[in-house]
Amino acid sequence: MANPNTPPKRPFWQPSFIMHGLWSRFDVVKELAWDMECSMRRRIESLNEQASKLNEIEDEDYRDHLSDTYSDEYFSYTTEWIPLIRESLLLSICSSFEYHLDRLSSSYGRACGSSFKLGDMKDRGLTRTRKFMIRLGVEEQAFGQAWQALGDIYKVRNRIAHAGSISDAETQKAIQSQSDIFEQGDVNDYSIKIKEDGIEKVCELMQNALRDINKHLFAPSKKEETEQAAP
Repeated sequence: MANPNTPPKRPFWQPSFIMHGLWSRFDVVKELAWDMECSMRRRIESLNEQASKLNEIEDEDYRDHLSDTYSDEYFSYTTEWIPLIRESLLLSICSSFEYHLDRLSSSYGRACGSSFKLGDMKDRGLTRTRKFMIRLGVEEQAFGQAWQALGDIYKVRNRIAHAGSISDAETQKAIQSQSDIFEQGDVNDYSIKIKEDGIEKVCELMQNALRDINKHLFAPSKKEETEQAAP
């Protein structure tokens, strides 16, 4: 009788069709992020150029009116437009990543012939995927630095989605850990800020995480390697 605690043997399985949509989404999101940053940069540069010529206007009232208008637009671009677009892109790619991970996990479970389903796991999100894959025999080392970094990113993502982008003590630690992607607001400002190239770096981390796990999905375990090498 088979031991129920023994992980099922890995099948020969190529799930490229499952992940194709996600890889395409990475490209789209990175391109959108780049286009947005360039567009906002041009708008701000244009405002600065117009503001530098205000002293050429003789009508003081009109000059003051334009100065206020430019200031309002600059504030709107830097504190509303740019953060909102970056946050929207982060929420979008995190949602797509999690959805495709669920599909990947469920498909791999069926390919392994496991009666245990992803939905049977009590955990959620990336933790659920990791524990489910490990239960199927994927080794712990498949979930390396990229996966650990994504854990921090999802903590920040959750605060953006559910707490109005206002951080708490735990989120601040995650922000510090991923300081090349996020930054905290100024003194007494607990708002979460995504850096200019933050979205691109998130996509790259996700791609690296998938590459890491793919190596272990398709490779024999150390035990299997030992058995295959035995005479």
